[in-house]
Amino acid sequence: MFKVTILNINDFLKTVNDCHGTVNLLHSDGRCEDLTSQFRAQSSLVRSFQEQGGYLRLTLDVENPKDYMKIVNQVISN
Repeated sequence: MFKVTILNINDFLKTVNDCHGTVNLLHSDGRCEDLTSQFRAQSSLVRSFQEQGGYLRLTLDVENPKDYMKIVNQVISN
């Protein structure tokens, strides 16, 4: 589990969709939601990103270590 601040939602979602395992969004109420190729959940994130002025703070749980590194590299590069 790790927390990230997303500054480029399109690149972030592209990276998530390229992951082989699940990428779970952990909600503050304890719910867990898979984001990998889940376009309804991703649309909700895009709306939140726009409402918050171009950034999102998310808590993620990534199953596959290679996917974890993909996401971390994407977040750092932006």
